[in-house]
Amino acid sequence: MKMAHAFNLMLSLSICVSVVAQDASDEPEGGKIKDGPFVGYVFGKDVEQDGFAFGYQVAYQHNPVFSLELAGSWHEDELVSLGTRFPGVPGVGAVDLEVLAFALTGRLGLRPNEWLYPYVGGGVGYYVLKVDNEQVRIAGAKQSLDFIEGDPDNEFGAHLVLGIEATLTPQWEVFAEFREVFFDTEVKVTVNPNPDGRPETGRDRLDYDHRMIRLGVNYRF
Repeated sequence: MKMAHAFNLMLSLSICVSVVAQDASDEPEGGKIKDGPFVGYVFGKDVEQDGFAFGYQVAYQHNPVFSLELAGSWHEDELVSLGTRFPGVPGVGAVDLEVLAFALTGRLGLRPNEWLYPYVGGGVGYYVLKVDNEQVRIAGAKQSLDFIEGDPDNEFGAHLVLGIEATLTPQWEVFAEFREVFFDTEVKVTVNPNPDGRPETGRDRLDYDHRMIRLGVNYRF
């Protein structure tokens, strides 16, 4: 349901983009392709431990008001909610998590002058989640289990953005952006009571909505 709302907003944005883009034909000074690194701060919603993210983006400026960006990012967190998904295994606690995200964003903005580009946008991302099951296995061993682990599915999510770019020179620019991510997936729990038994598997929903503030720099080609 959350992703449905986000996709509806993205559809409305794409319609606005298609209308505006027809009349905006001036090429931005310094070239249409740009790329660079960014640092982010991940917090809010389903985040257990706020922390930094690191990434890189490549963008295509179609015209002065519309652009596309492909970005990759990495950050770490903990999942307390995942630690409660193992039946009969108390005391798992927080499970360490790594998140690798690849996000495509369409951005529609204004140019009040040649230096500033405030924008809104939305897009989709593919999220690769990796958990450290060491604590899970330690807790399972205390319950005399042969094997236990949790494995979240990699899945698509949606996001909305609000940001501003500032041009420093015809080639260099900096930006600041707020990003709201809507993401839910499933986690597969595998338990094997003893070496001679057959592993038992189950699936459960896992939400990981979060927010990110990004600060970065781009170089135009």
